[in-house]
Amino acid sequence: MRNKVNHQLEISKRKYYQSQFLECGNDSAKMWKLSNTLTNSQVKTHSYPNKLLHPINSQHTGNPEKMVNIFNEYFVTVGKHIVNSITPPCSNKYPVAHNGPDHSFVLHETFPEEVEAVINRLLECKSVRMNDIPMHILKLCKNALSTFLTQIFNHCIRKGTYPKSSKCAQVVPIHKGAKKDLCNNYSAKPQRLRILPRLDQVSN
Repeated sequence: MRNKVNHQLEISKRKYYQSQFLECGNDSAKMWKLSNTLTNSQVKTHSYPNKLLHPINSQHTGNPEKMVNIFNEYFVTVGKHIVNSITPPCSNKYPVAHNGPDHSFVLHETFPEEVEAVINRLLECKSVRMNDIPMHILKLCKNALSTFLTQIFNHCIRKGTYPKSSKCAQVVPIHKGAKKDLCNNYSAKPQRLRILPRLDQVSN
């Protein structure tokens, strides 16, 4: 009897979580929260150091503004440093063809219906930057804004330019372990920790 009851409980639990995961849809935050309830994982809290070591002059600073600039400089240049540290192969066993097309990247112009569809797919629970438009306001006004946004996006595509102010992203450094005063002990995963302006999320 006990085995039968446990079996029915397992079936009910499986059906429950299957329905819950389906309700999550594309909301990755809800999906992770639901997964944590299955694995009994505790949400980690992140704390920031009281001081940070400058990677060039090896001096500590506790000035918040200087610490932010150190993090910015580190994340902007870390990719270049990693590439330069990679030893090139001794021989090129697999030569790369250099006779490909010169212009192979094409952006097609958009239209109001596509802009509205993109706005509808954006999640409202994402972090919001200062002086930014809340997502629920953008969704409420999408019918009135879609035509104007389409004109702006298409103008950027035709001119091949994009506003410099819209190229910035707020990156949150996450401590990986070891000493907290070293920049290389922090990571910033773009897919979850970059906070982009709402209109830039639409254009992307």
